[in-house]
Amino acid sequence: MEHLGEKFVRDEIEIIPAKIEHIEIYQETVICRHCNGENDESSVIVSAKVPENLIKGSPATPSIVAFITYMKYINAVPLYRQEKSFLQEGVKIPRATMSN
Repeated sequence: MEHLGEKFVRDEIEIIPAKIEHIEIYQETVICRHCNGENDESSVIVSAKVPENLIKGSPATPSIVAFITYMKYINAVPLYRQEKSFLQEGVKIPRATMSN
């Protein structure tokens, strides 16, 4: 069989629901007991760099802040409705936290 050609049939639009993920960040710490000699009691301890968070002390990521801002100011969805929407997805984000 030889390829003869192809014909466009149609365009389709599909909805892919939003996904909320809980991301845990760990910091690895390593020790080198051989860096100062084997008989020396002091060892070198090094910790990996941790990515800075967007707002100090907050679990908010740039994507969630952008989404809340977009929903509030572009789509005019009040914070109490966003709070209910997040609860339906199993995530508790109080509207006071969103407004801060």
